[in-house]
Amino acid sequence: MDTSLKNTKLVKSIRATNSPNDNSGFSYISKEEFYNETGTLIEETSFYSNGEIENKDILTYLNGNLVEQKNYIDNNELTEQKNFFYDENSKLNREEILFLDGSKTVKNYKRQTAYLEIESIDSEEGLESIEKIKIDEKNRILVKEVFDEKNILIEKTENTFEGEKLILSKHFSKENDSHIEKLDYKNDNLKTRSIFTENGKLVQSVKFFYDDKNRLINYVYSNGYRIETEYNDDNNSKKEKHLQSNGIIDFQKEIFYDSNENIIKEVDFEQTVVFEYTFFD
Repeated sequence: MDTSLKNTKLVKSIRATNSPNDNSGFSYISKEEFYNETGTLIEETSFYSNGEIENKDILTYLNGNLVEQKNYIDNNELTEQKNFFYDENSKLNREEILFLDGSKTVKNYKRQTAYLEIESIDSEEGLESIEKIKIDEKNRILVKEVFDEKNILIEKTENTFEGEKLILSKHFSKENDSHIEKLDYKNDNLKTRSIFTENGKLVQSVKFFYDDKNRLINYVYSNGYRIETEYNDDNNSKKEKHLQSNGIIDFQKEIFYDSNENIIKEVDFEQTVVFEYTFFD
């Protein structure tokens, strides 16, 4: 949930209740989230309309580090469990992923100055892949390379920064289309995001527009599709519209906030979602 929580009290739980806009009177809990007293998410569950669990994640922390994550799906069945192990400096050095069929993947993290290598080993198949990541002094990814079990390069990403801003990202993939992403800014605002083929042919671009309060109000794709946001400061709400190039509205959602800018209601063409909060004392 994008709840934009800014309450002075820490949130303990959030519950989302969905109601169709057909006046049928039917409603159901669609999502629940629970947090600990440090503001960290510890449990998240989404539900089908019949009340059954669609997906659930339970996260366990020790000394501020995530040490276990369990994922459940239909009928509250455990499908995957991740265990995380750290060194004396709280740096992740191993991850174990346990699957329903009894198999396991182990990821070993090997760290050097400005360099990280992640080795993934399957309990049945052996070495799966090796990721080699070069980072800068701000822990930003400069180069990421992924090699398969035969040490063949299958993916590569190269990022270029200008100051604090990412301005260029080159993506190579052995299986999918490789592309180049270019980002242009005006002051601190992203103005244009363009995607090109390796040969420099424009695939798609998006232009971003802001109001006098520096809020994003419109972004327009090169094919004419656009997403508009209208802000109503008088009643703490905003309306988001997705429009085709001919002006037909594909989707529309109005979002309402409380005085602390927590989302309390979302209304689209089909349903209304109401958010309820509890807080730690």
